[in-house]
Amino acid sequence: MAFVVNDRVKETTTSTGTGTINLAGAETGFETFVAGIGNTNTTYYCIQAQGGSAFEIGVGTVTDASPDTLSRTAIISSSNSDAAVNFGAGTKDVFCTLPASKAVIEDNSTNANITGNLTLGGTVDGVDVAARDLVLTSTATTATAALPKAGGTITGDLVVNDDFTVDTDTLLVTSSSDSVEINGYLTVNGTGVDINTTVYPNGISMADSAAITLGTASTFQLSGGADILNLQVAATDDRFVIKQSTNELFRVQGDGKVGIGTSSLSEKFHLTGNAVISGTVAGDVVSAHTAETTIASDDVIAVYDTSASAIRKATIANAALAGPTGPTGPAGGNGPAGPTGPAGGTGPTGPTGPTGPTGPTGPSGTITNTSYQMTALGVGTGAGSTGQIRATNNITAYYSDSRLKDFEGPIDSALEKVKALTGYYFKENDLARSFGYDNEKRQVGVSAQEVESVLPEVVTEAPFNADYKSVWYEKLVPLLIEAIKELDDKKKDK
Repeated sequence: MAFVVNDRVKETTTSTGTGTINLAGAETGFETFVAGIGNTNTTYYCIQAQGGSAFEIGVGTVTDASPDTLSRTAIISSSNSDAAVNFGAGTKDVFCTLPASKAVIEDNSTNANITGNLTLGGTVDGVDVAARDLVLTSTATTATAALPKAGGTITGDLVVNDDFTVDTDTLLVTSSSDSVEINGYLTVNGTGVDINTTVYPNGISMADSAAITLGTASTFQLSGGADILNLQVAATDDRFVIKQSTNELFRVQGDGKVGIGTSSLSEKFHLTGNAVISGTVAGDVVSAHTAETTIASDDVIAVYDTSASAIRKATIANAALAGPTGPTGPAGGNGPAGPTGPAGGTGPTGPTGPTGPTGPTGPSGTITNTSYQMTALGVGTGAGSTGQIRATNNITAYYSDSRLKDFEGPIDSALEKVKALTGYYFKENDLARSFGYDNEKRQVGVSAQEVESVLPEVVTEAPFNADYKSVWYEKLVPLLIEAIKELDDKKKDK
């Protein structure tokens, strides 16, 4: 597919809308788009409504078909604010054109401005730029000079005002008189690298595996790959210092002295502050100290406490009192008989005796535990079966005082809700018995699911398993009260 512009290419169309148009054939004295532009090629086109103001200029692709077509690929300008025109019914002229915005025109200063790429099939001023391999030098002024191709050499200065990238090769500086300079900050020539630290004080940033050597390798060398730091100072007054602001943290002097936390070193190793040593200290650590000829009992010495596995301090007096244990002395004679020893231990527990009579009822008490669980409970009478609460009087719980309640209105449709419930006879099934229930008698009750559908406020979790439901039967009374009232009102209305 090529881009082609040709003279005297013009047809008509009756297509409508904004899509591809069908071409109706060449007008008298003109060629068709298939003949003048070629099948699958693209070109500049203009569509102009005959006798109207609607027009569109753009880039389209020609297709040899039945009928031939022209796609409207890109719109350059149009009567629809430079968007695709929605052409109506009627005949439109379609012809090849050269848009003014795409023409290369020499201005009054004899300059031509091209915003995109320029592709040449021939020469520029007689020079085949694509084939030239000559050298562009500071003295080359003829039309035979061209930028170097692969293998060429630039003998003069090369000034690059934008990014300069070496893709898959190496940028080499082979002569001591030639150099690569980056804005005055970094200069590379055949003899080395110079960094202008006055202009660019941030130094050098390097990858972890890179290395830097200043002077000879024995003088100063850093290598991230092998974790090496070699530092050599030449004279006894030379030093290597690490500081935090103005506070000196670490110092190595040319006389071999090392200091931590101080700049005045009196010994080979001078430490200001405490030191914690997790290993052992070997060698002669005593001889270098001043000899003391007078020892007092309150003088302090260092001792290793085996029970604490640590070094402790002790006075001379304490250390003398804690000398080694002497040898065992001779056995003494038999002493007088001692007093009677203590009583022996309690013998084994005897068998359980018979059950005694029931004792009198104890005084009333209060269980103060926040949570208390028992198998059964009897109040004023004996306890019943597991899970049963029995009482010989009323059981009073919760509250009903209206001063403690914010009423939200009576239960509505109470009679309909009661009618939705059924009072059942039932017996416990196998699932109930699996939870420990063993009442074989016929019982009466309601369905928690039915109650929940009309009055969910009185349905709660079963006490033996939260997956099952139970009903607060006493809370059904308000529903029954309102149902009776509704039933009474209905009777009065009759």
